[in-house]
Amino acid sequence: MPVVFQRKHSNYHLAIWHTTEETPELLHSADLNDKEFLVWNGFKSLSRQREWLTVRILLRFLTGKKSSVGIFYDMYGKPNIQDGRSVSVSHTRDYVAVIVTEAQNAGIDLETIRENISLIAHKFTGTEESRFLEKINSPDALHVLWGIKEVMYKIYGKKELDFRKHIFSGPFMNYAIGEAEGRIRKENTDIRATVQYLKWNGMMLAWAVC
Repeated sequence: MPVVFQRKHSNYHLAIWHTTEETPELLHSADLNDKEFLVWNGFKSLSRQREWLTVRILLRFLTGKKSSVGIFYDMYGKPNIQDGRSVSVSHTRDYVAVIVTEAQNAGIDLETIRENISLIAHKFTGTEESRFLEKINSPDALHVLWGIKEVMYKIYGKKELDFRKHIFSGPFMNYAIGEAEGRIRKENTDIRATVQYLKWNGMMLAWAVC
């Protein structure tokens, strides 16, 4: 299936692909070079193979390139495009989301909305955020908060962040669509970004560039 959602802005382009194709069709569409094929063939999980191919297909769509888009990973595992643009990737079930930007950093998160997210909320919710959210009691709101923090985590890109102590979200009133400030505070690091979010097709999509 082709792109099922996209958002194009002067500073970024993001899209979601629903991977319903058979693996040989994905492999053909990805048009891998020899080096990429060796990497792909080394994955033992079929789901990982399919996700990896879909990311490459989406990158070609988002960049407008007809040939393979060179993507590499830094020492922390953060993806980058060889032409200098920033990229971020997320997936849930059979859906893959990718964002590409000329900005220095990008973050994207796509999560299937689950009622039982409250069982792990204590792992990513700070004290002030808990006070705000306890009045709401909505799984959608918890997914917005998670999406904001995951996006900021990817923007930081160096791991070693505590979602409660180092990543913070400003207040938000709408749980279906909106934006909120995401912030990372750790030692000498202070990063802020406006994170946009959207409830779509039973999932929560969040993204930001900065």
